[in-house]
Amino acid sequence: MVFTINALMENGVVIEQNKLVTELHIGMQEIFYSGAIKFMSSCLIEVLNTAFGRCSELGICVSQTYDSQQGGKIIYLSAPAKSKQTVEHYLSLLTSLSSSDEKGMHAIEKEVNLIIKRLQGPMARL
Repeated sequence: MVFTINALMENGVVIEQNKLVTELHIGMQEIFYSGAIKFMSSCLIEVLNTAFGRCSELGICVSQTYDSQQGGKIIYLSAPAKSKQTVEHYLSLLTSLSSSDEKGMHAIEKEVNLIIKRLQGPMARL
């Protein structure tokens, strides 16, 4: 989660939460099956949505909700540069508490960065 917020901040992007959570869900399952993540619960959509909501409450990221044309709500996530120190603090803390080894953490970070790039679309890569 914190890797994702860090990647949002570093890339300076705003991404729809539902699309991000769906992609993270799939990506984290792949990492789980490779053995880098020990608990499947970190791949659950509900857990990811709750974590983003909590991070927004803590001021680590910003979530903005808009009404969709279909009558639902769309939430967009971003991470302002002013949160950098806080994000780095939580990243360090959670990395030290993680049950994953350095290789697993690198796999997670790499997957998150690929997901962020994919969600930005083709114009972001020009």
